[in-house]
Amino acid sequence: MSILTDTYELNNGITIPKVGFGTWQIPGGQQTYDAVSLALKAGYRHIDTAKAYRNEKSVGEAILDSDVDRENVFVTSKLPAATKTYDGAIADFRSTMKELNLSYLDLYLIHAPWPWNERGANYDEGNVEVWKAMQDIYASGDVKAIGVSNFNVHDLENILQVADVKPMVDQIRYFVGVHRTPDYQICPGERNAG
Repeated sequence: MSILTDTYELNNGITIPKVGFGTWQIPGGQQTYDAVSLALKAGYRHIDTAKAYRNEKSVGEAILDSDVDRENVFVTSKLPAATKTYDGAIADFRSTMKELNLSYLDLYLIHAPWPWNERGANYDEGNVEVWKAMQDIYASGDVKAIGVSNFNVHDLENILQVADVKPMVDQIRYFVGVHRTPDYQICPGERNAG
């Protein structure tokens, strides 16, 4: 299916497959390994994981064992939502890279603007600190693109005020049963199409 290999171009010129295979709620170990292996055989070229999913090691093993060349697989992982310090972000990134056992990551995201058990709380200062770390991680060349996940307009504007590098992605939940309300904007200036 061509939709699995169709891409979008990010603001830094990197292309990302339009459809990804998510590994949320797949236990680490053989289940994740098999799921990712089968997804790659089926034609998926974007694999999404996160430190919080506790399956990065199995994801990395399946990618490395695959017949698909690493440069043809777009790999996304995410910084834990509870990590809100510069040093914590650097340490968690290093841990992710060790678990994945890959030489680089295609996309690294801040998983949420607040810890999951404090959904909606204000972590503006922590997100600024974490974004500084994300920019340094990007500058290192170990990641091809950086971004955020589950950020709303306020959260984006908060980091854009200090960002030298703009987020390249805001990964949001959007599917049947979860949709935007007329008063929710994903990005500044967006209008509800009705």
